[in-house]
Amino acid sequence: MRVALLEDGVLRTALRYLLEAGGFDVIGDAGTASEFLEIVARERPDAAILDIRLEPGSDDASGLVVASRVHELDPGIGLLALSMFDDVTWADRLLELRERGIGYLLKDRVDSPPVLFAALHRIHGGGTAIDAGIVERLVRYRDRQGSLARLTHREREVLGLVAEGLSNAAIADRLVVGRRTVETHVASLFTKLDLDGERHDRRVAAALTWLQAGPR
Repeated sequence: MRVALLEDGVLRTALRYLLEAGGFDVIGDAGTASEFLEIVARERPDAAILDIRLEPGSDDASGLVVASRVHELDPGIGLLALSMFDDVTWADRLLELRERGIGYLLKDRVDSPPVLFAALHRIHGGGTAIDAGIVERLVRYRDRQGSLARLTHREREVLGLVAEGLSNAAIADRLVVGRRTVETHVASLFTKLDLDGERHDRRVAAALTWLQAGPR
């Protein structure tokens, strides 16, 4: 997978080394928004990794602005934002850009290469990769009103794991239940949230519904 990297801090070199060690082709890394966008426009990577909060003065372009420009340039490029903060608002603003091929991870996940690599593969495949820390925060502070009120406790739990990007098999392993049980819960929550396969990528739409139900 060909990857472009935008990171204006000390993590930049470490991230490049980690990605290359993991078999990714880092076609360019940059410390400023303008340089990064030039790389993306020229190379058209499979995925773009960017710091959601660039340092003040970094071309006056926040990571959200850069993500938007990459999306406008080529919606097929996967977007993975990294952040130091488990800020639901920033994640939600990022997810307003698109419903597919997008992710939001906390930077401390870099300490676990498999998490980072799995997120990249998910977004490259058109899925979502939402940090478990974000989902856990939503679980703790969730407002039970709105469409999620129709879900059972277990269905909300399954929906939170869908938001992380987990497959049915992975959810079954996490909850220590059978795969068919998970499939039943997923089908039920799709029905209750009025998500049909003709109008939506239902797993992505379900993840967005979960995030958008969180506090602002």
